Amino acid sequence: QMDSANKNYLQEKVDVILGPLIKNIVKEKPEKPIPFMIEYLKEKFEIHESKPTEAEKEEIAALKKEILELKEKVAQKKLEESDETEGEDEEEEEDFEPKINPKKHSLIPRTAVSAEAFGNWNRDEDYKPVEHPKTTEQKKRLLERLNKIFMFQNLDKKSKEIIIKAMKEEIITKDTRVINQGEDGKELYIVDSGNLSCFMKEPGSNDEKLVKEYKPGNLFGELALLYNAPRAATIISNTNCVLWSLDRGTFNTIVKNA
Repeated sequence: QMDSANKNYLQEKVDVILGPLIKNIVKEKPEKPIPFMIEYLKEKFEIHESKPTEAEKEEIAALKKEILELKEKVAQKKLEESDETEGEDEEEEEDFEPKINPKKHSLIPRTAVSAEAFGNWNRDEDYKPVEHPKTTEQKKRLLERLNKIFMFQNLDKKSKEIIIKAMKEEIITKDTRVINQGEDGKELYIVDSGNLSCFMKEPGSNDEKLVKEYKPGNLFGELALLYNAPRAATIISNTNCVLWSLDRGTFNTIVKNA
């Protein structure tokens, strides 16, 4: 039998939601009740999906522009090296006229390709999908996290599934230095639970200054992968944490080439 505390909770917190919802279902008689209920609750309680801020849009646009410029420079250099090699071949065999591969000499950039686009880390043919075991609930929660992070929002369903399979659970204890400023970065992280602080050293100083805190749903460590650069800051756990890490290979292949 239900105790009085539970009864009061249902009356005060749940009945006020379910009552009007059931009335609307009876009134409308939708063929698919579940989507109807979801839309009703969204409209009733003004639940909206998060959208990127103007600052985030500008930052992403600037990143894409810089990435494309870097890609064009790399492509141009490869073209020049190719022309030099062909010139040497012609001197050795004057009667031989090499065939030109239009694709090889194309300077048309693919969107969202990083400075590593021609590096060993980002060759699609070398990428082999990885998978770490997860419960159904963990997969569902990770998808919700990805859908709220601008970098992942516009990926298609298949790409998100690959990312979720590749993400690895990291159990972190309190006061752990998860990443250190100046070190090489091999993965990014999404916070599942717990709280972490971000510290940065000013040039010429060893003092670490607190600049930001991370909470569940936040992303960190992506800049080192985007720019193939050392870690820009140090992240220390304030509590016991659960993080999900994504390796560089998956990030480069699935996210940068999206």
